[in-house]
Amino acid sequence: MAYANLPEMFFARAGQLATRPRYRVRADVGWRDVSWADMATRVRRIAAGLVDLGVAPGDRVALLSATRPEWMEVDLAILACGALTIPIYPSVLADECGYILANSGASTAFVDSPKQRAKIEQVTSRGFELDGIAHVVSLGEVITIEGDPGRGLSLSDLMARGEEQLRRRQPEIDRRIAALDRDTLATIVYTSGTTGPPK
Repeated sequence: MAYANLPEMFFARAGQLATRPRYRVRADVGWRDVSWADMATRVRRIAAGLVDLGVAPGDRVALLSATRPEWMEVDLAILACGALTIPIYPSVLADECGYILANSGASTAFVDSPKQRAKIEQVTSRGFELDGIAHVVSLGEVITIEGDPGRGLSLSDLMARGEEQLRRRQPEIDRRIAALDRDTLATIVYTSGTTGPPK
């Protein structure tokens, strides 16, 4: 079957393979399987949370994180909202991060550590126009920065918000997914030659 877009393909596969393991994560003791159905539920909740935050089709959402299971879920949720993922490699310097955030026009950013969260605050103080970033979501616990204007939100909080709003937001998410096709821009990747101001 030919799928029109990535979210459609993911949710269709999740329906077919619902009880099968999608990925395995290290737990307190050993490893824990996460099923396709569980991942699909998480993606739906994140997407509903993002829609409730005001993320609109065509918006850019930055993902400043090392590889981890939540990366996949957030990426698919962003796409399900009709928004674009702006992946930022975690080793980029603060100025490079600032350039990518400003150039892409990101409205929301996900971070995986206090170090990555601090980059956003650093580049704001260095003159990059990041007024468009309304929310910073931590993939772990809420990361607070001294003088933080209160934009911090944890992924768990976002998912809880999404769970509360899912029934109301799911029809809108379905409409957004249906509006995507194979030519819809999904991701903007800044390569090693495009992580700073043009020379």
